[in-house]
Amino acid sequence: MRRAKHGEMIRSLDGIDRKLTTEMLVIADAAQPVAIAGVMGGFNTMVTETTTNILLEGAFFDPISIRRTSKALGLMSDSSYRFERGTNIDNVPIALNEAARLLGEIAGGTAVAGIVDAYPAPAPLKRVMLRTRRACRLIGVDLKPQQLETLLLRLKFEVTREGETLWVGVPPYRHDIEQEADLIEECARLFGYNNIPAKLPATSAPPRLETPIQSLVKRVRDHLTSLGLHETMTYSFIPAATPAELAECEPLKLQNPLSEELAVMRTGLMAGMIDAVRRNVLADEYDLQLFEMGRVFHRGAGGMSQESDRLCIGLCGSANMRDWHRSRETNDIFRLKGLIASIGRLAGQTVQFKAGTSPALHPSNQFQILVSGKAAGHLGQVNPTWLDNRKLPREMFFAELDIGLLADAPRQMPRFRAIPEFPAVRRDLAVLLPLTVRHDDVIGIVKSEAGPLLEDVRLFDVYQGKGLDPDRRSLAFSLTFRSPERTLTEEDVQPRIDAVVAKIATELDGRLRDK
Repeated sequence: MRRAKHGEMIRSLDGIDRKLTTEMLVIADAAQPVAIAGVMGGFNTMVTETTTNILLEGAFFDPISIRRTSKALGLMSDSSYRFERGTNIDNVPIALNEAARLLGEIAGGTAVAGIVDAYPAPAPLKRVMLRTRRACRLIGVDLKPQQLETLLLRLKFEVTREGETLWVGVPPYRHDIEQEADLIEECARLFGYNNIPAKLPATSAPPRLETPIQSLVKRVRDHLTSLGLHETMTYSFIPAATPAELAECEPLKLQNPLSEELAVMRTGLMAGMIDAVRRNVLADEYDLQLFEMGRVFHRGAGGMSQESDRLCIGLCGSANMRDWHRSRETNDIFRLKGLIASIGRLAGQTVQFKAGTSPALHPSNQFQILVSGKAAGHLGQVNPTWLDNRKLPREMFFAELDIGLLADAPRQMPRFRAIPEFPAVRRDLAVLLPLTVRHDDVIGIVKSEAGPLLEDVRLFDVYQGKGLDPDRRSLAFSLTFRSPERTLTEEDVQPRIDAVVAKIATELDGRLRDK
């Protein structure tokens, strides 16, 4: 038995060559290691059908050393599982003798007399002090020293009583008993948790206020559930084979993943949400309104994890599946935009949208989300390339928003505005525009040309089809003019309308719709 040499190699029973370090313990002959102590045997010394001579070796290994070796090598075995949790050192010769007896009885072997024992100084019995008053305070019941002694004797512990203090000798097979609190836990268990009266403990801890992100997460969760959405929870780990289009950066890899499906840390919530919607649809659940709030992990300075809070929403099918009158209303990108905008208002922010370029979403049906001019996420229809099953609908919509950025942005406080004294003048404009023109471009021109009398402008209709050129569509806008000082006349409003129409014609190749 010795420490491995730096860079020393051994082929384990599973046929894999493993590089050892000086912190690992090995069982070796005069020339080379033959086993990784407490973890796995060596390939060159394994038992085969032609084996005639067997050397039985038993040992007690330090649990911490075995666990470190197992984790460093990424090698889990029945042996390491047992030794990591501690074994009874007194059982080593008993186990060897039993193994030798079974080999003789079952395999027809002949045991050689004698045993070599390298245990020169048996460890003394561990003794732990137990104070009666402390035990009563932690358990919450007044117990006498005699009662505690009786409970511990039932566990075959050696107990010596000195007044109200007990000295307890712990058997070697009880590796979990390290300190006084462990003994108190055993006494409480044997006394019976159901016999302990329930009462609130006294505490002096001051209440803690929620952080801005905690407060926003709670309000967003309540808001979305009140709108009929269902919260999902997915793993923070994702497969290493996750497409690059769904990864915002190179993910952090786990040293000892539970499986290949949980090998790296997620860099976004979109992949998990797409998978959740996909699984539900394949299980014949088509009307879905899901959301998830969780953390994502990016590589920060020094290779350390940098975490941020995100919100992801997934929609498909009916938007009102429980309302027979509105059950035909389907989820679309505009409903998704409305949800994101409402969350912005909840946080006291004005959320803006512009054309997006996320590879996970449809190239021509997506938006980038902006908060205070900073990119905060994206939303849109799923990219058709992810539809690997004919059962999956094309109308699946997803959004991902950085909740942390939303919570940290300066809150826009509402301002009081007096009720207008003078009436408003409203004009509707229906403009024929090329398909490539966005309504934001038109609104920008309206605001710049209509002047300070413009109070509001909004899009209220979009039409494309019969009666129009195939490369054009009609956008209808409602313009509201008002003066805080007087009632406006036609002469005040019409020149501004003419300026808007002229600007749209020169810059956007647009014209008024005549019918």
